[in-house]
Amino acid sequence: MPSDDSAGGYRIEEYTADVIVATQSCDLEQAKVSQVEVIPVYSLADWLREQPFFYNQLDSIRRGHVPGAYLLPAWPEAPIETACRTRIVAIDEKHGISWRDLEGACRGPRLGLRSPYIEHFGQAVARFYLRVGLPEDMPPVEWKAADDGRRERVILSPGDFAAGPAAPAAPLPVSIYRLMMAAGPDVLYRAALDRDASFFGVGGTPEDAVVSLKQLLLARRDELARRIVSEGQRRHWLLDLFP
Repeated sequence: MPSDDSAGGYRIEEYTADVIVATQSCDLEQAKVSQVEVIPVYSLADWLREQPFFYNQLDSIRRGHVPGAYLLPAWPEAPIETACRTRIVAIDEKHGISWRDLEGACRGPRLGLRSPYIEHFGQAVARFYLRVGLPEDMPPVEWKAADDGRRERVILSPGDFAAGPAAPAAPLPVSIYRLMMAAGPDVLYRAALDRDASFFGVGGTPEDAVVSLKQLLLARRDELARRIVSEGQRRHWLLDLFP
């Protein structure tokens, strides 16, 4: 590995590292590339020692939200000691080695990923290189209450639903809020049950928001009824409302 020398030249250094081969298997079999791409793998402790600011982002790395890193979980029964602990694959440090170096490395013990983990890792590498930079970040999608948070009150009566078991046993008070996108011109309406605001519908008009809420209530009622039958769970209040 060449490194800058203070005398104006370069000195050649050599180092060893654990790596994952990133070159496609078909290119390896047919030797279609002049160099083999490899990605360094570090123990979690060593990697964090150099960049401790990632300590609080480890679960984000696990979920694939940090494009330049990939987490390999510990394998306590691994035949190679370094694989017994959690490791980080530094995708942003990918570089090429010669075929001779690869052949030399293959003489020793090595491990490989199995499907579907190998495809999952390949997806992480592709995601890193497929990123598209924008001159400006897209504005965040955030909503704020319009009209100073005022709400419109409506009552859904049993007659607002289809007859039969799909109709509620009692009137349902509903609050409708007008929402505006914080960084755009979009306007939406949110219709939520007064009893439990986590049951809500959304639409471009108050009427559409109420229709959305009604559809949600009926779908949730059917879902809960199936769970009660199949899993024996405790009865939800929505099932008493829609007997």
